[in-house]
Amino acid sequence: MPRQLAYVFRSSGFGGAEQIVLTMLQRLNRRDFAPRVYWYGVNAAIDARMRAEFRRLDVPVRSLDQDGVLLAEPRCGAATVADHAESTPQDFHGRALRVRLPKSLALLAYYRRRVAVATERLRQERLDIIHFLHGGYPSFVIPMIASRRAGIPVRIADVLLDPRSVRDADLGWTRGALAWRAGRGMTHVRAMSRRMRRQLQRRWGMSSHRIHVISNWVDVSRFESLDGAAQLRADLGLPSHATLVTVAARLSPEKGHAVLLKAAARIRARYPRAHYLLAGEGLLRQQLETLVGELQLQDIVHFLGFRDDIPQLMSASDLILLPSLAEGVPGTVLEGMASGKPIIATDVGGVAEVLHDQQTGRVVPPGDAAALAQALEEMLGAEPAVLARMGEQARRQVRAQHGVDSILAKLFALYGTTSERHR
Repeated sequence: MPRQLAYVFRSSGFGGAEQIVLTMLQRLNRRDFAPRVYWYGVNAAIDARMRAEFRRLDVPVRSLDQDGVLLAEPRCGAATVADHAESTPQDFHGRALRVRLPKSLALLAYYRRRVAVATERLRQERLDIIHFLHGGYPSFVIPMIASRRAGIPVRIADVLLDPRSVRDADLGWTRGALAWRAGRGMTHVRAMSRRMRRQLQRRWGMSSHRIHVISNWVDVSRFESLDGAAQLRADLGLPSHATLVTVAARLSPEKGHAVLLKAAARIRARYPRAHYLLAGEGLLRQQLETLVGELQLQDIVHFLGFRDDIPQLMSASDLILLPSLAEGVPGTVLEGMASGKPIIATDVGGVAEVLHDQQTGRVVPPGDAAALAQALEEMLGAEPAVLARMGEQARRQVRAQHGVDSILAKLFALYGTTSERHR
């Protein structure tokens, strides 16, 4: 009988993290595991798109509230957040003022209540495995604590981005203590790099024996035997002599597009043939378009929107760039390597562990437009043979170390650590 598995996930865009979820569901052995998704989408368009993808994969979906707590099943009709709105910390703070309770005690009372609700709802789901797919840790601390109380045997926290380096004053004592407790209650924690493992140990007190370093993957077969680069350039209205620098990332603050635009403005006069292709959508598009206008880059920066032809786009490019301010092991870097292209990326997450500076590309400090401009100048001015060697070395490395089958085998192996049911 298949073991009952739930993925817990929230999203505000369609990017690498969303692709990770869909790939896992596509490749999961349904004879051994019966998956479902517990989902919170903060963007209506992306929410509709992801739910359509889940239906296509025949995976049932339950809604979460803003705390990551399962919404109660409706007695009839479809559930909505409005139908099952829960109290918020602000509600408790307001009541605390009326009864003159300290804010910290009111917040603690709120979380105790929410953990109790989450525990009961998870217990009713009768799960064997629960897999929390985080962005930056901590998130989902309420259902993480509840999953242990509900007796779910295998509890996995999959940390996709740098663990958040938040100050204690920003997080607060109560939230910090909950995050500490939640992480230590997992049976397994997946870190995507050695750096992330150290961060999880130092910042959140997670035991080393619970942390598994399992990197990101790329389906290298999608990036082989591609042609049509000239036609794609023509379709995009780009001159045949242009040097194409592609950034494939959703338009959100952590991806660092503004830093790239400032770097591009610095070198514009020396490399006028460089064109920058921004593939992705997001909340910052209008803001970034305004910045492009202010920097007078309209003729060399191209907003392509969401693309489902990333392998072809990278094949037609000369250089792949990712100026992120926070990452895990970004799929864009691995995809660029699989395309046989040199990469420029920032030293965040596990980037420096997969992209070797001066060998397969350049690694630069995050948020530093001057350093990024210098790296761009070096790569744009390099001999074609040098860039070709970098790209070929990158391709060989990613094939050997980041194939989708080998990485997912390691991750799925965590699901089989126990078959005991604690009820």
